[in-house]
Amino acid sequence: MTTPIQAFAFDFSWPLQGQAQPLANQILITDTPNAADTVAVLIQCLANPGVTITLIPQTNQVASASNYHFELYFDPGALAGATGIKVSDTAQWSFACVQHPTGTNDSKTGVSLYLLSKSTLRINPQNPLTLNATNIGAASQGGERSSVATFNWNESSYVVEFDPPSQDLIHGQGNPYQLTEQRTFDIVSPPSNAAASPLPLYASFSTPNVVANDGTSKNLLVVRLVNTGQDAINLSPQGSGSPTQLVLFFDTSSSNNDRWALSADSQVHDIYLPGKEDSSGIDTSWSGNGSWQVSGPDDSNRWTLTPGAGKTSLAPGESLEIPISNIVTGYATGQTTLHLRYEDFPDHPDGEAQLNIQKLPMFYQNNVLYRVGVNTTAPEEQLHVANGGNLRVDGQYKSWGPIDFQPNTDKSPSDEDLLRLRDMNGNVVMTGTSNGKLGLGTTSPSETLEVQTGSGSYGITHTDGNVRLSSYVSSTGGWLGTQSNHNLSFYTNNSQAQMVLDTSGNLGINSGSLGIGTTSPSEALHVYRSGANVAVAIQRGDGGTLKLKAQDSQNRITFDKNLLFDSDESGTTRMAVTTGGNIGIGTTSPAETLHISGGSLRVDGPIKNWGTIDLYPNVDQSPPDEDLFRVRDMNGNAILTIQSDGSILYKGQRPMAYQLYIVNQDSPNIDTGYNFNDWVAVIAGVNAKLSSKSMEGICFLPGSHSGSNNWILSCDVIGGPDSFWNIQALFIRREFVNVVNTFSV
Repeated sequence: MTTPIQAFAFDFSWPLQGQAQPLANQILITDTPNAADTVAVLIQCLANPGVTITLIPQTNQVASASNYHFELYFDPGALAGATGIKVSDTAQWSFACVQHPTGTNDSKTGVSLYLLSKSTLRINPQNPLTLNATNIGAASQGGERSSVATFNWNESSYVVEFDPPSQDLIHGQGNPYQLTEQRTFDIVSPPSNAAASPLPLYASFSTPNVVANDGTSKNLLVVRLVNTGQDAINLSPQGSGSPTQLVLFFDTSSSNNDRWALSADSQVHDIYLPGKEDSSGIDTSWSGNGSWQVSGPDDSNRWTLTPGAGKTSLAPGESLEIPISNIVTGYATGQTTLHLRYEDFPDHPDGEAQLNIQKLPMFYQNNVLYRVGVNTTAPEEQLHVANGGNLRVDGQYKSWGPIDFQPNTDKSPSDEDLLRLRDMNGNVVMTGTSNGKLGLGTTSPSETLEVQTGSGSYGITHTDGNVRLSSYVSSTGGWLGTQSNHNLSFYTNNSQAQMVLDTSGNLGINSGSLGIGTTSPSEALHVYRSGANVAVAIQRGDGGTLKLKAQDSQNRITFDKNLLFDSDESGTTRMAVTTGGNIGIGTTSPAETLHISGGSLRVDGPIKNWGTIDLYPNVDQSPPDEDLFRVRDMNGNAILTIQSDGSILYKGQRPMAYQLYIVNQDSPNIDTGYNFNDWVAVIAGVNAKLSSKSMEGICFLPGSHSGSNNWILSCDVIGGPDSFWNIQALFIRREFVNVVNTFSV
């Protein structure tokens, strides 16, 4: 699972009257906050990865627990009078404050501030966002203490976007960015001398503010305090009534997933302050030794620095550096805080400076990747392992760009091997020479790639885990083929397989031609021999020989056994040529010069004969009732058939049919069942029994007017119930009739 990228951070500050710098990440205790109690929330994008966060306006512009851009959540008991909190810029923001109830299924029991922008806002490293909230204060119950605020982006679709587009929406699976950040803040009492002049003591790190969070590295941070004012800062030394104090402490947690925490209490307790640079213990030669007294860590993991008896001031520009070593953490990558409280500085209010610390797996300095040296204090590259040291990677080596190896950069000696890989015993198994040759199993390759093995061994193998293509050498020669049970295919020009040797030894050519004696074959198989007869011979060791010969005057096919033509591998013979010259089709023992057995003779052109043509069908009269003659269409269907008794069939039926119909008053119209499109109907004779002479007609009608395609026999019968017509009808296949006029109704 990929660790989400930290793309933003948030802080909040409390401005104090009479002080140039506000209280950072502190909220003052007041149970009845008013409009003057203001907290400024700062949201800023980090320079790396340098994204832009876009807040998309919503159709519903009323903020709620389900309609917001971001949430600022405070732990239970942190805020006083939360329902009175307001946002200064109501034109830009819709705001909702929710006090979560206790004793419900809601996992939150503190206070949530939901913010919804009414128009599009973009936050990037150059344009942070500042939001002022008023009527906010900390509850007095519990006294001075620390608490945690959590910032959450809305993960719903099309509410918040992170750009660039290649790292697209904040919502949905695969989002690369961390959507939640936490900030520890202090709940403190209002300073009694808040109206005094601010303390001109600037705090920063003189070392990179980065610690490696690999769980084992012993990190060093150096805090630098400097008087930035034009006058000395007075100090109350140790032994006075209220001595000046500098109190340092870190954010800690019991969970290594908390980004805001440095480490566990036990690891913080092992920190040295002031510490030696190599983390071996307390630095007794520290520059502040003698001027400042250090105590700690106490039970709360706090260190206190108090000026010594002779230290009564800090001159303008005077600085104090405090080395902190043996910092070990394996906590999640993120930003944590070193708190520096200053108390009892004469003529100045108490306050706190907060220094951000980045927990990262790599060291940075001035936002640039710094050089790291191993066995050298003057690394020449970003990572420099000197004096014969080794580089070990137990995990995977991954790169999102080219990997360039430049061995023997100093070219001393000039012909030194560029690359050697050794086995566990130190034996060289791969060599890259200075002239660009690679040897496997040899330290002196003579070709661009040389693989050396013992006789009877495989060399180069290309495999997908199943198919194995290998080279092989032995005393009998060299081999190239598939080591696994798979075909060997040959191709050119990145095409499909053009020639295939299968596992049974069969060689097939899928496209192109095979030339023997020529490199430019003109046919699928082209055998060429210059200035001499050429033949292709097919011979079985204990059988006959078949030869295809090309000679100077004529070409020949020679065979010493009957030549059979089969249609399949099962041995079904379709044609035979005997050594006596007879040709048999459908028989392997032709009795005549041309003998066709059980088959048909097809002639697409005219049959010409200069004598009488006698046809003797069914000469053997087996079976005796076999048809004498058939004419078929292109699909093999019988069109005209002469049966053994001389009867003629057209398409399997007699071409004429005779039917007798009786028509009376109950059935004056009769569907004959003969299709109008296939048959022509003729009245061959009539006989009638009528009680009167009012008969008006007899006719055949096409049945299309009644939904039928058959001929309909229609008669007008007038008379008694016993009147009827006897109609003799003849039906003739339409193909046998020249239809001059068509019938219409």
